[in-house]
Amino acid sequence: MDDDGRKIVGMFKQVRSFFEQVALLLQNLDDQFEKEGWKKDSNTVTSNTSQSLTNYRAWFPDYLFRFYRNNRISNILTFVSVLLDDDLDGEYKDKIEEPLMTAGCFVFDKNKKIVDDFAYWWAKWYGYYGDIKKLEHKISTDNWKEEKECNEYKFDDYACFALPLVSIENVQDVKEKVIKPLLDLISKYTRE
Repeated sequence: MDDDGRKIVGMFKQVRSFFEQVALLLQNLDDQFEKEGWKKDSNTVTSNTSQSLTNYRAWFPDYLFRFYRNNRISNILTFVSVLLDDDLDGEYKDKIEEPLMTAGCFVFDKNKKIVDDFAYWWAKWYGYYGDIKKLEHKISTDNWKEEKECNEYKFDDYACFALPLVSIENVQDVKEKVIKPLLDLISKYTRE
């Protein structure tokens, strides 16, 4: 076998191993978030991939995600996602230089339930509105007000944060760096 062929096979084995590790991370998030009263919306982790020869750039996912709901807080939809690469349409504010773990929430009108037709791409929200170069923990929503007037999003507000994926090394990191900050973020919208 050719050395280049071995390298290609090795690369795909590494990609599968990476996906296995991300799957374990997302399962851990599911478990920990469920203990806090949040149930996963579905078992979906990727979307917008392609099986078409002409759309080969989308054969590989550029992000992985989970959405969560809480029956007691029916107007908030939460998410966690891993941004693996730049947006396929080139619409992120900055280039992705390393995989990012992002998390956040979308806040709907308190008198309405969360719409069931939310878009999976919302899990990439940090890429569009966050500061990837600075990795701000919380995003200002100043630009959001103008954006909301120009588009017909179904939610009224959002907040999200990001950190380097490689900064999460164990279960305690998941709890301290993702779950706790996300719950703190949500609590700002649930205070009466």
